[in-house]
Amino acid sequence: MARATGRTRFKARQEVPKEIFTRLYLDEYHSLQRIADLTGFSRNVLTELAREYGIALREGPQDYTPRGTIEREWLVEQYVVRRRTLPDLAQETGMSTANMARWAHTHKIPLRPRGGGSHDIALRVTEQAARTPAILRKALTSTYAWQRLERFAAAASYRTIGEAAQALGINQPTLVIQINRLERDLGKALLERAERGRAMKLSPFGKKVVAVVSTRPCQL
Repeated sequence: MARATGRTRFKARQEVPKEIFTRLYLDEYHSLQRIADLTGFSRNVLTELAREYGIALREGPQDYTPRGTIEREWLVEQYVVRRRTLPDLAQETGMSTANMARWAHTHKIPLRPRGGGSHDIALRVTEQAARTPAILRKALTSTYAWQRLERFAAAASYRTIGEAAQALGINQPTLVIQINRLERDLGKALLERAERGRAMKLSPFGKKVVAVVSTRPCQL
């Protein structure tokens, strides 16, 4: 168990080095949970990384944008798209569930009936996996899986990941993290990274993945 934990932490250091962690958490103000969703590493592993990197984690609403403000875009993503519960979001931001509900009301986001829609994420992912070609099934680990797959397929035609990220309108560390996670979930390399004088190119397995993703209707 300790060995497995050590291996996981080593892999996390490789895929989420200090500069990427700093950019995602401090510069772009993603929550620890959001970074966990992007990278596939648990919040516990990310917490340990933050300690190693000397990055102080936010502890409550006073540490969030500005003075506990909940932005509409974030709340829509977490509550409507990801279908997380209000208590879960309230705990993450260090405020009461009632206060989180008030933010939903302020942003005109309808609340779900109690007990209903928050735990159908796993069901939707499972159903989606059943309809997906076998080559991609291991990648369907969350509701963001198709976003990762489609971004990878779109990035494959560019010379470098940096060029791809700029064209897709996202930052390079996010794209790198998403491709790394796909490779980890699928268990094979998707790309041969660009080197001096040579553009990045798809691995044989990556070509198969792109071909399958390209035949599927857009899931975003």
